[in-house]
Amino acid sequence: MTPQNKKMFGNRRAVSPILATVLLLGITVVGGGLAYSLMAQGSNTASSQNIITLENAQAIKGTSHSDLTATIKNGGSVPWKKVEMTVAKSDLSEPILYEALHENAMGCVAGTCNGGTPSSTAAPAKALDNPLRSQWLAHLDTTGGKAGVPDKGEGISAGRKFVISTSESSYRDTLVLNGTALAKILTATDSTNNIDNALEGLVTGTTYVNVGPLFTALDSANAGDVWCKRTADTQFDITCKVYTHQKLASPIQSGQSVQIYADAFTKSVTGLNNQFVQNGDGLVVNVVTEGENGSTARYQTVIKVVGI
Repeated sequence: MTPQNKKMFGNRRAVSPILATVLLLGITVVGGGLAYSLMAQGSNTASSQNIITLENAQAIKGTSHSDLTATIKNGGSVPWKKVEMTVAKSDLSEPILYEALHENAMGCVAGTCNGGTPSSTAAPAKALDNPLRSQWLAHLDTTGGKAGVPDKGEGISAGRKFVISTSESSYRDTLVLNGTALAKILTATDSTNNIDNALEGLVTGTTYVNVGPLFTALDSANAGDVWCKRTADTQFDITCKVYTHQKLASPIQSGQSVQIYADAFTKSVTGLNNQFVQNGDGLVVNVVTEGENGSTARYQTVIKVVGI
């Protein structure tokens, strides 16, 4: 998924730094999609130098998934070095957003993170395309594969927080929950899918092993070494080391904007315990920015999803 596929409507005027109201128009999705209209009221806690403006926040629910997009604008005078945005329905421990693996969960350059420990030359094997921070790994069934098992091209990375920063992408743990179908092929072979059995069943204990080739099978655009292990014995989750979050080439200057986009779940994924979007839901959005001078600002709003 690319920003070009997430077409935005024209920019609105900047919202008030004290109280903002965002009115979004319904959008009709061709091919049986359901148009959504979102309305939200939000409050902005900031100094006159660090002001957050949220523009064009919208969600479009098609037949199989929902697209969530928003534009965050620097309405103050201080350049931003970091932007974070969280999205949730209720329990913040549950994922609601996802992207393909290569978008936000990338392996490291081959041989630079052996055993899950990055060396001084470690770096993402490819640039990350999306600022959604990876917290869970799973798969989604697509046409052409076998239902209920991970097939080629079906790997996803889920989360609830976007992170855009001038610092390097984070090399961090992301989880594969024990009850998911992805956990099963990491720990045992599955002859019913279309993935080479030699790439499966490699995670057998609490020592890190490289499963990068499996991740490339799950998403051909993914690359590099991905080191995974059991967190404890066979009844526990799997932790994998990946690069995640998007690096800014330079700080976000006054008047400049960044675009946030991701898919939102519309159904439950076995073992993931994920949240999913339905008509009438209220999505809690929190945006936090950090200026180059150390100042911070916070914007909070509830976006109500309304079917048309």
